[in-house]
Amino acid sequence: MLHNRKSKLVTLNADYFGEKFDIEARLSFQTNPDGRVTVKPHFIRTEPDLSQEFCGVKFTKEDKEMLKNTGNLGRVVKITDANGNKIPSFVSIDRMTNELQASPANVYIHDKISQTDLSPKEIAILKSGKQLPIEFTDAKGATYHVVLQYSAAEQKVEFVPVRAASKTFKSRRKSRRRIIPKLSTTVSRSRRRNRAGHSKTAV
Repeated sequence: MLHNRKSKLVTLNADYFGEKFDIEARLSFQTNPDGRVTVKPHFIRTEPDLSQEFCGVKFTKEDKEMLKNTGNLGRVVKITDANGNKIPSFVSIDRMTNELQASPANVYIHDKISQTDLSPKEIAILKSGKQLPIEFTDAKGATYHVVLQYSAAEQKVEFVPVRAASKTFKSRRKSRRRIIPKLSTTVSRSRRRNRAGHSKTAV
């Protein structure tokens, strides 16, 4: 929860008009107008509502497809904050809760991820919100073909799930065998757990 990030899914004990039940959520710290810091729960939703404006941004058909397929908008947009300020931001779907989240686009991206060096051009692509197909070398020296993208939900560069890779990258798979590192497998397993969590919450 440090650095404005969310916790993993936790189980909360809720009391609704004397009736107690368990509900899953992620937690984050929130600074109130009076300066107090409180804990904000992010509950699991059945699906994100992409039909409504989000912080002043109306999603196009292409935006909705990108969000559904990758979890990330794929471009930088100007959102309107509580004070009416326009802030260039990334927008993503939290894959654990299905909540839409925005984060400022003025981020610092390291020029090296694990053992993979990023060029200024590649960093610029990530800062624009777009996908970056790249050969990734892990700490053990193994090389994989992956797609990187900045996630507003996780507030860091992430591996785009296999089935969500862009058409440009998928075309490369015809000539190369694509292997995704364990981190992407973890994301896929997390999504399967989330689906099970959604069903449990709906009940």
